[in-house]
Amino acid sequence: MLVPSADAQYRIQKARQAQESHDDETEAAIAEMIMNTGEEKTQEKESDPSLDAIEKMLQRAVKYEESGGGNSAMQKAALWYGKAADAGSPEALTKLKQMPLTATMAWWAPRAQRGDREASFHLAKAYESGSHVKKNLAKAADYYGQAALKGHEASLEAMRTLPLVYTERWWQTRAHEGDSSSLLMMAESYEQGTGVLKDLDAAARLYGRAAQSGDKLALEKMRSLPTRHVLTWWERQALAGDVEAALFVATRYEQGNGVVANPVAALRFYEMAALRGNAEAKEALGKMPFAQSVPYWQSRAEAGELEACLYLAYGYAQGSEGVFMIPRGFVFALRAALLGDALMLQIFAAVGLLFLLLLLIPRTRGVAFFIGLGAFIWLMMVSFI
Repeated sequence: MLVPSADAQYRIQKARQAQESHDDETEAAIAEMIMNTGEEKTQEKESDPSLDAIEKMLQRAVKYEESGGGNSAMQKAALWYGKAADAGSPEALTKLKQMPLTATMAWWAPRAQRGDREASFHLAKAYESGSHVKKNLAKAADYYGQAALKGHEASLEAMRTLPLVYTERWWQTRAHEGDSSSLLMMAESYEQGTGVLKDLDAAARLYGRAAQSGDKLALEKMRSLPTRHVLTWWERQALAGDVEAALFVATRYEQGNGVVANPVAALRFYEMAALRGNAEAKEALGKMPFAQSVPYWQSRAEAGELEACLYLAYGYAQGSEGVFMIPRGFVFALRAALLGDALMLQIFAAVGLLFLLLLLIPRTRGVAFFIGLGAFIWLMMVSFI
């Protein structure tokens, strides 16, 4: 049996006398005394608590809890519940979760600071709900954030439900670390005006950052937001070589979808996509007014592209959009033939045969000579037009 020292026995006697007189100030000394009495004796016992020791801790806690001594007594109860919880008592831990935070703060706070995610979560819930403590969503966000960083799923979900004004800094930190889901979370809040003022420009910037990291949902959002908020992002992507972005911008400018219609800008971005082999962009260029698309097709024809030569040959010959220039059409038809187009080869073969026949007939030989000379001069001239 453990026997307290003489000094400890004296302190116990004085404390019991104070308890009988219900002196609150001296009652506080009882708890301190119980913890410190015979330290050289009790420390050894509590360092390896037995079930009996835990039971005694719980009994002491219940005694203070049921004493009706107000917050002071509840704090003492929390102190003993805390000791029992530290010793491994699930019952004590449950009690600590049920008690007012004003009584248990001294137990929960140090554990949260040491990285205990359950402690952080408990404090966060109390501050969020204002249960026995002044409601403080900023503190709730801090504690939820601490727990979420430790992998606490419920805390992460709680962070999603809190207004963004309290959680944005936490989400931004995660985003800077490469977490695209954090960007999506903030973007959705700005898009919908949830917990923050609605700001589609801010939403577009955040969705754009997530899309650049490969997030497909963010990319779809960038397609669905009003064009005026996302056009700058799409233009940057197009200039960086993104074919789909170039096509997106071109169609918006062509149709005037969310922006003022701009055929020149549409042509420019269609050309970007077409030059990278996009069939849809080439088809769109083929449907645009002939006069507007000539610079693109001419550059492709000069690069030896058969399709461009044929397009220009037919366009000039037919007078598309008022541009009627048979000589130019003939030049591009000749280029198409030289590039191996079967139809153009047949046409030029037929013309050559007819010219040869004219040369063989004495009566038409002179006419054929002048026709040939005129054609040569004409071809030389139109080559420089």
